[in-house]
Amino acid sequence: MATKKIKLFQRHFANIEECMLQEFHIRTGIINIISFIKQSAYNDFEIYLSHESDMIDFEKALKENFYKDKSEWLREKIRDEIKNCK
Repeated sequence: MATKKIKLFQRHFANIEECMLQEFHIRTGIINIISFIKQSAYNDFEIYLSHESDMIDFEKALKENFYKDKSEWLREKIRDEIKNCK
């Protein structure tokens, strides 16, 4: 299964399956995944990702909420958004 590397602040953020991203774009109409990531981070953890240094707090919040990594968190957000569009 082909994956797409998502970058945030010029650094690796997550690997997401291309078919999942395509389905996400088709069903939700959301094209800008970076804006979606930033809004979801704020909604979940009240962390506004505006600079690379914000990633420290974000990664800490992920661990506190038992996420394995950023990819797992993003996949969950994408799945939830797709389900909400049905």
